[in-house]
Amino acid sequence: MKTKIIDPILERLVIPNGVFYPDQCSIMLADLALLYPGSVLDIGTGSGYVAIRLAQNGRQVTATEISKKALMCAEKNASLFDLDLITFVQSDLYKALSNRIFDIILYNPPKESNETEYSRRVKTFVQTHLPADIVENISSLFFFINRSARRKSLVGFIEQSKKHLSIDGKILINLLASDANYICSVRRDLCLVSKPLWTNEKRTILLLSYS
Repeated sequence: MKTKIIDPILERLVIPNGVFYPDQCSIMLADLALLYPGSVLDIGTGSGYVAIRLAQNGRQVTATEISKKALMCAEKNASLFDLDLITFVQSDLYKALSNRIFDIILYNPPKESNETEYSRRVKTFVQTHLPADIVENISSLFFFINRSARRKSLVGFIEQSKKHLSIDGKILINLLASDANYICSVRRDLCLVSKPLWTNEKRTILLLSYS
């Protein structure tokens, strides 16, 4: 059973099945983002948790989602806090953002490159009804099978991000630890700086920059 996260914002959010529920990594991503000044792009905002955290601290945030259901969820959650510093946009990565530039880009990519609302609902059902050790084994198998497609998608994201960052801009991205190691060691050509800011046994929040 997962340890319940105590967070005053999280406790107020309304998150339907099929929308990612913020975890410890989401909290750390918001904490770390607050260390860097400037405008923020929150890609794949999900429930809106990270965007809300940043807006409450005075940051101007553009929050995007490919899922209409998740975007509506995030907008409703932001309305609970009466925030006017968040602009919500339905977009697949940068497609609806034209040539907009940001100082900080945050990304919490799906663990599977082809993840959908339906697959998340199935995953929630499995996690709820099967023993934790079996769920862990199934997850590890799918992560391994999907590794090549996931990393190809990740590399594509990093390559696209350069034209959307300010000169001294930063990307903070929450990855599986093995994928973070891949970016830092095998694909060091993608950007000038790639270093872990936070890690646990499974996940790593990586900082990327081009200057």
